[in-house]
Amino acid sequence: MRIVDPAFIGPGTDYWWDVGVEHSRDALSRFSAVEWADLLEGWSSQSGEWQDQLAYILGEDGSEREIRLLLDMARSPRPEVALRARESLRGLPAGAIRSATLAAGLAAVGVSVQAEGQSQVRTGNAPT
Repeated sequence: MRIVDPAFIGPGTDYWWDVGVEHSRDALSRFSAVEWADLLEGWSSQSGEWQDQLAYILGEDGSEREIRLLLDMARSPRPEVALRARESLRGLPAGAIRSATLAAGLAAVGVSVQAEGQSQVRTGNAPT
């Protein structure tokens, strides 16, 4: 597994919390699908401070992938990370959280939700 360059979140100095947070959010907004996959797979292998900062910057755009990551982080064994993720989730619309949770649950059983309420059931690798 290769995690994206963790340097997109800088050290937890006062500077990061005052200024660097915007740089980190900007870098995150430009992530490719591959970088997102790497982040989703490898975030928990980073330091607690790094995870805390990641939870802080997530949720700005309310995207499903950010919400799903925050939901994962809210179950972190590190109390400070779980708390920060829950704080970030608290600021999001309940409907967006429900949608992300529903999509994650459906994906786990092989159903993907598409535009206009259509769904697609996957069997193996081929859509039906």
